[in-house]
Amino acid sequence: MVSLFNDIDFFNELKPQDIEIINGQPKLNCNNQKPGLCTIYRDTCPHCVNMRDTFNNLSNILPIKDFYISGMNTNNPNTHDIVRQLQVQYVPKTYIVNTKGEMNEFDGDSHSEIELSQILRNMSIPSEQIKNNRSQNSRRSIRKKKKKTRQTKRKSRKSKKSRKSRKSKKSRKSRKSRKSKKKFKTA
Repeated sequence: MVSLFNDIDFFNELKPQDIEIINGQPKLNCNNQKPGLCTIYRDTCPHCVNMRDTFNNLSNILPIKDFYISGMNTNNPNTHDIVRQLQVQYVPKTYIVNTKGEMNEFDGDSHSEIELSQILRNMSIPSEQIKNNRSQNSRRSIRKKKKKTRQTKRKSRKSKKSRKSRKSKKSRKSRKSRKSKKKFKTA
């Protein structure tokens, strides 16, 4: 069966045996210990078709080779049993898959590349790096504050220069008026 996402090279079409349900919890057993997404879709659904753009945009935002992006077509008769076990009532239904393969239903906007990319980034970054990122963020905020103070200093310098130029214009005018007064007196 032809997949809606056939032309997306990083997308993996799932087979029913790729998903296990253990104690009511779905688990993906083919994600190669990579975090990622699993989307249950129907190729005739307009919202599912829009997911193509979402996946392509995600590949521009993230190093997509570090993630496992997959999906299962509900139009495929072989997948009906597993879709029923997952209790899929609407499509597209997106799951966040952790490195252990555990699937958790995503309750946000599945078309939001920004939201999905943030979740995937947080899953792929070890906790040590998250701490480092926080310290880098504080460094960034310090840099931003310094930059703002520099900008305000520049603005104040510019305003001083403009005041000086206004004063010099006034002094020129007063000189001209003095000269004209002198000419008037001599005449």
